[in-house]
Amino acid sequence: MVLSGSYRDLATLVKIVRTLGTSADYLLGLTDAVPADEHDRLMERLTVAASSLSEDQLATVVTQVEALAIPRPKKPGERS
Repeated sequence: MVLSGSYRDLATLVKIVRTLGTSADYLLGLTDAVPADEHDRLMERLTVAASSLSEDQLATVVTQVEALAIPRPKKPGERS
């Protein structure tokens, strides 16, 4: 949902968040803390980026992420 402006404004917010390595919620004053670890930062970035996608684009991203999440057998010599 875009409250005012356009999707371009949301794309700008995404760029700022990525550049600063923080969350949109933090920049907008909705949370007090910056995400604690890299996993949390990546999840926040994914959430912010996904919010600017069309429904079709979002469906594609979900399919791609689900494909990446499928457990695969390790190759010989591969580390965890």
